[in-house]
Amino acid sequence: MGTSSSYGGPKGVSNLLPPWAEPTDDSTAPNAVPDLPPDGASDQPAPPSPPAPGLPWSQPKSLTSRWAKGTSTGGPARALRAYVQASGGSRAASRRASAGRATARRLGGFLGAGVGGGFAAAAAAIGLITFVGRDADALLNELVDRLAPDGALLDDAVARQAAILTWEEVFERLDVAGSGFAALDRIDRGMAEDIVRRFVTHYVAERFLQELGDCIDRGAISASAANDLYREVRDFIRETVRIDFGGVDLVAMDWDSADAQARVDGVFAAAYGFIETL
Repeated sequence: MGTSSSYGGPKGVSNLLPPWAEPTDDSTAPNAVPDLPPDGASDQPAPPSPPAPGLPWSQPKSLTSRWAKGTSTGGPARALRAYVQASGGSRAASRRASAGRATARRLGGFLGAGVGGGFAAAAAAIGLITFVGRDADALLNELVDRLAPDGALLDDAVARQAAILTWEEVFERLDVAGSGFAALDRIDRGMAEDIVRRFVTHYVAERFLQELGDCIDRGAISASAANDLYREVRDFIRETVRIDFGGVDLVAMDWDSADAQARVDGVFAAAYGFIETL
């Protein structure tokens, strides 16, 4: 739809947003379940650049560079596994995904409200109703503005891009450009789960690409080859990560609750866990 290449900053968030749509840091939310450090570890927030407790951070960079240049036979699997291990393992990688987890909760809340009571009401609850009659690109932009952070920090930018990619897929699948906003009412419980899964896999892929993208030497390979590599890692993660919500009804879930946060935390940890054991 051309949205991700021309996307701008936030347009502002309505003060009438429901709690699940508020752009809060989930580590300080009233109902938050704090991330507990391992025994003997510091309870201070993790630094932006991850330590390499068991694997040098240089190893995933080297593997990614070699894979990009076609000199490694391991494909994305070795680079991704090394990346998660250098991040401190799946649990540490998940803890660093604060913007991703917060955005997943807002996404789940919006989808739950839409499936349960109609997407016109869900849109009205987040101040989006005035954009319902607009073209699909404008609607998608505004929807992302209300569910994702503005992208000022790395994790925010990753969560935002993952939201854009996810909603672009949804809009294309439902032909929102041709059928209008009402097409979202075709989202059912099963599709809502799939949308959340897609967001998580997009987030994991984007985080990897943003942190190690500098290893893809665009001077050594063509722009077309670089784009192919980006698509390859996204497709690989999508096919590798199998997220199971354990039979929980995402529509009936209270997305402001500690249980919802714990489940979202578990989903991210599971996603990185799949990669860690490749």
